[in-house]
Amino acid sequence: MTALARSGALPGDEVFVPHDRPLRDGVAVGETSQFGDDVWRLQPAIHKSSSRNLILNFNRFPVRFRPVAKQLAYAMLSGPLPQGEKHCKVEGVRCASTELRRFLTWLDSQAEPRCQRLATLTGADPLAYQRHLVGPFPNAATQRETCRAKVRLFWRWRHNLSDWLPFCPIHIDGWGGPDAGAQRRGENRTSRIPEQVLGPLLVRALRFIDLFRPDIIAADQQWRKTRFIGVYQRLPVRKFHRSTGTVHQAISDHLETYVTSGRPLPGWRGVPNRKVLSAVRSTAGPGPATSSRTPSSPTASPAPRRPHDPPRRLPLRIPSPGRHWKKFGMSNATFRRHFPDIAQEIAALRSARPTPGAPSEPTRYHRLVARNAKLKRRNREFTETLTLAACHIQRVTLENRKLRGELKAATGVARLASVPGLGHQYSR
Repeated sequence: MTALARSGALPGDEVFVPHDRPLRDGVAVGETSQFGDDVWRLQPAIHKSSSRNLILNFNRFPVRFRPVAKQLAYAMLSGPLPQGEKHCKVEGVRCASTELRRFLTWLDSQAEPRCQRLATLTGADPLAYQRHLVGPFPNAATQRETCRAKVRLFWRWRHNLSDWLPFCPIHIDGWGGPDAGAQRRGENRTSRIPEQVLGPLLVRALRFIDLFRPDIIAADQQWRKTRFIGVYQRLPVRKFHRSTGTVHQAISDHLETYVTSGRPLPGWRGVPNRKVLSAVRSTAGPGPATSSRTPSSPTASPAPRRPHDPPRRLPLRIPSPGRHWKKFGMSNATFRRHFPDIAQEIAALRSARPTPGAPSEPTRYHRLVARNAKLKRRNREFTETLTLAACHIQRVTLENRKLRGELKAATGVARLASVPGLGHQYSR
């Protein structure tokens, strides 16, 4: 046995628990938990980004067995290895601590004096614990087997403990009981997949990895850039393109890259991702600072026109962001939150005054917008007129049917019925 087992001394309280394990990037050993802490944080030694924030809370262990529980957990994480053992995974140590706490809590509740320490236990005590497991797990043989396996850790790691189990439980007669068959379970009884089927599947799977690995990694990296951005947080500045034009030019350049490369737009179920598209404006230069909109005042009136004056140009009306993007199912606040740069540029265009001598001729884009708005208004008027005409036709049809019924009832004239062989007859 090592000096630790002979003397019963614990590691120093200042010893860092995961000092012998590789840590995550950016985490120093001095930032990890120490042996004397009642709660050990295991997250620095877990390299999976999807794992939970695991801890070991020794306050839930009985006080008398808390030192040996710490020694065992430290040995399984970073302690000296006994012969034939290896350091356990962090997740495995966390799962084992649950069953160890169950066993030590049960042992602490026993009244026999020999149950005060692990070294004084006899073969009857593990058998009593085995019978105790039937109560909380009556129909879970696998769970009972897991509980029994963790008890054996006090024997396997005895060289690192100050209080250890003096015997191996598997040599006790009756250990396992009716669940002994579960310990010797063999291969899965499900029929093997034929090699004629499994071979092509493996070949296609490996070929899929070789062909699409760069795209999958690139998509994963792009997804991680926007993973932790909240709803009410602005996206960081990202360089999606090198355009230096206006917003419309920047969006056109960005969409052109997807068209030329044959890649779909980022989104979900056919709906583009608004946050990714809103980041397109991050590297585009500011939009045009001039506008053909003329200043207006609620009290000022236009100057009277003379007969030979040229036709007056109407001021160009730029729609607000909310009205412009209602067709996308967004409110004004939602549009401004997801597309702050575009909203700011539109607001600047609406509020900017024309410079002296600047041409007031609207651009081709603004002419298309005006024509589109005009067509929409005419279409809406035609639709309303058609709906009104349909309602009038329905009303006239109902009135006609009602009047014909009243006329028939008032005249009392029966219609002629044709009887075969007798000609026309009057019938009332």
